[in-house]
Amino acid sequence: NLWNPSYFVATVSENTEEQIRNYIQNQQVK
Repeated sequence: NLWNPSYFVATVSENTEEQIRNYIQNQQVK
């Protein structure tokens, strides 16, 4: 099952971390 809890959490965490990095970089540019 692709959508098991551990896989889902790992995917969300990875995406969130990337979004946070992009957000910080955008704030530094401004």
